[in-house]
Order: sequence, then structure tokens, then C-alpha cells
Amino acid sequence: AAAERHLREALARDSAHSVIHYYLGNLACLRKDYASARAAYEQAVRLDPRDYQSLYALGRVLELAGNQAEARRYYEEFLRSAPAAFDAQKSELRARLQAR
Repeated sequence: AAAERHLREALARDSAHSVIHYYLGNLACLRKDYASARAAYEQAVRLDPRDYQSLYALGRVLELAGNQAEARRYYEEFLRSAPAAFDAQKSELRARLQAR
């Protein structure tokens, strides 16, 4: 609750930071509020279309909601934009996408 309060205070001061929306999405996911998580991640991606963490998270929320085609679109963007430090996660994701 305190983390969300601080994030919302930061958002009130400056709503143009994708990372704030990303973390709000993570908090919503923890509460299993996937509609709010999706909205937060979508805003993060609108603010920064190359935000690979938000791209992956948005894909994951869409996948959990059963929207495979839309999830794939964001996963593919993640694969294109994530740095080499995410190669293991990218390999696992590629394998999952190919298995479908």
C-alpha cells in the first residue's frame, strides 16, 4: 500500500515517466488486477515504446487474459528491444512462441 501511494504521488507530480506506470502495473499484477495492470503497462509503452520490461509485462498480462495474438505482438517487440543481459529470457520466450 505504501509503495503504491508513493508511486501515485510521483505520478501526480509527473505522469510522463514510463517506469512509474511499469511499477504500478507490477503492483496490480500482484493483486491479480490484470485489467489495471494492462492499463498501466500500456501507458508505459505509450510513453516509451522501447521499454522492454513493460513490453514483456504487457505481453504476459495479455497472455494471462487469453489474448495470445496481441501478447505475441508485445513479446516480439520485447525480443527486438531487450539488451543482451536478457538473452536467457529471450531464448525461453522464443521457444515458448515457437511451440504454439
